[in-house]
Amino acid sequence: MLPIAISGALRSTIWAFFSRSFAREPGIGRLEQAVDAYRAALEEFTRDWVPYQWAYTQENLGILYLTMFRKTGERTHLETARAHATAALDVYREMSASYDIGTAENLIRSIEAEMQDD
Repeated sequence: MLPIAISGALRSTIWAFFSRSFAREPGIGRLEQAVDAYRAALEEFTRDWVPYQWAYTQENLGILYLTMFRKTGERTHLETARAHATAALDVYREMSASYDIGTAENLIRSIEAEMQDD
């Protein structure tokens, strides 16, 4: 079982490290590994059981898929990114998590800007 009680600051630090590392690597192999890990986490931590962690994981998947699009140009990655970011935003709104609403909205704007440029 994955640890659930990780502070937001620690999660942000871990994510920042990995996202920068993965973005610099050639190819998307490590990004795909991260997607697999997040999907495994979603099997354990459902929206009903831990909605905030579920939404945070969805948002991270959105970031991963956006990064994969930027590396490959495959539009399906953008569409998947938007679906994950939107799922996260829905939960953040239900929880009135204003900071997280803002981050998810910014992510969706970034994804939609890429869609217009594509």
